[in-house]
Amino acid sequence: MGLPWFDRLLLSAAELADLVDGSPWALESCSACDPTGFYLAHLTLRGPGQERTASAIRLEQLVEDHRSEVSLLDIVTKVAHWVPWWRPFGPLSGSDPKLRNPRARYSLVTFTYGTNMGPYQMARHLRGQVSAHEISVPGDKHITAANLVTASGRLADEYMRLDVAQLWGDGTKVGADGTQMDTWDDNLLAETSVRYGGYGGIAYRHIADSYIALFSRFIPCGVWEAVHLFEGLLDNESEQVDPEQIHADTQGQSLPVFGLATMLGVELLPRIRDWKDLVFYKHSANASFAHIGPLFGDDDTFGGDNTSQVINWDLIEEHWIDLPRVMISIREGKISSSVLLRRLGNESRKNRIYKAFRELGRVTRTIVLLRFLSEPELRESITAITNRVEASTASPSGWGSATTAY
Repeated sequence: MGLPWFDRLLLSAAELADLVDGSPWALESCSACDPTGFYLAHLTLRGPGQERTASAIRLEQLVEDHRSEVSLLDIVTKVAHWVPWWRPFGPLSGSDPKLRNPRARYSLVTFTYGTNMGPYQMARHLRGQVSAHEISVPGDKHITAANLVTASGRLADEYMRLDVAQLWGDGTKVGADGTQMDTWDDNLLAETSVRYGGYGGIAYRHIADSYIALFSRFIPCGVWEAVHLFEGLLDNESEQVDPEQIHADTQGQSLPVFGLATMLGVELLPRIRDWKDLVFYKHSANASFAHIGPLFGDDDTFGGDNTSQVINWDLIEEHWIDLPRVMISIREGKISSSVLLRRLGNESRKNRIYKAFRELGRVTRTIVLLRFLSEPELRESITAITNRVEASTASPSGWGSATTAY
């Protein structure tokens, strides 16, 4: 093809398919083929909370017994004393905030809006120590989405310097997941969620393997979550957390999303439900396999014509110049990844860029699926990260909806 990057991608797809075809997994699983297609006899994923050892249960009980009750507001204030994450906050003009104690005020504002309590409710709880006006003005005038991201990046950097954070992960993996949150009826983003069975919106969060939250956004319930998958990575200002892999559930993937991940240099490894319903694509029409052929439609079950399941490398090469231009536009902030993916989500015969991203996504998704089926360690890793994210986004016991929606 003459393009080194695509030559490496083609070689990678070909080598992986041949490697999987000759692996012990293919020899064992081939016996599970039946007239309805290719199935795995023993593909199991361990769910959360299963096979817990007695020592792990004892350790959890010991931690619970020695844990004392701590005020969340005290935690926010102490962390603000140790880490000046609040310094990016201030008037848009860049002038001095003219607050007597900006650290304490911004800590209080962060707690107020972070728990969705609201300035008037917070002022009433503080019994006149601070007025609702003193909370709402800094919240409205001094804190923006941009400086919130900067403050979050500072916190992530300091967190990753802790020894305990390194025990959980090195920050190279991140998981994304959405949680339905109840809101007021007159909220512009609120709507009924068919998937979650509630009324409100989706808090879509990116959680690193070290349990630090990198990014969060509130989105409508009807939005395909994959549209916002990469915003957390592109807006990440942390220097210590630099994800190379991103994990999500079935809602966090599609063919254009796989293609965009490839161009961004990020490895997308989602946990896909009903993977047997997905199409595997050959790297070449002349490629043949001794054992995994049914995955690519090499049997009579698919009508004997598998030409549609071959990668169109010419289409990718034709738009090789256009794809990097799109990536540069995203990096420079000319267009957001969510806007691009929404446009690419509308399949159109006239949209050649969509077709190029889709074709590139076919290559990447086939590679990921082959690895997912043949590598038990990868399946365990994907499940572990996605379960970790789901556990992190779950509502803590004892918190009401008013304190968990933000």
